[in-house]
Amino acid sequence: MKHSPRQLRLTQRGFTLVEVLVALAIVAIALMAGVQATASLTRYAQRQSDMVLAQLCAETPWSRCVWPGKCRVWATARWPVSRPGAA
Repeated sequence: MKHSPRQLRLTQRGFTLVEVLVALAIVAIALMAGVQATASLTRYAQRQSDMVLAQLCAETPWSRCVWPGKCRVWATARWPVSRPGAA
């Protein structure tokens, strides 16, 4: 006994290859968007950290003692600054 195409469609289960590929493409696009958003947030957080440190270094003449390699405000300092250990 032969089954009609309608009966075959009703008895088949699962997904077609096209459906799986479309689902994978959607997931890949969503993951790439998430990776880009995470990278953007990381860059923004690093920039904010640098800006806070720069502001602190600009306001504090003693920042060279606290962050020896980070603050480079000594060349443009407009206030009298005595170096540690100097008379």
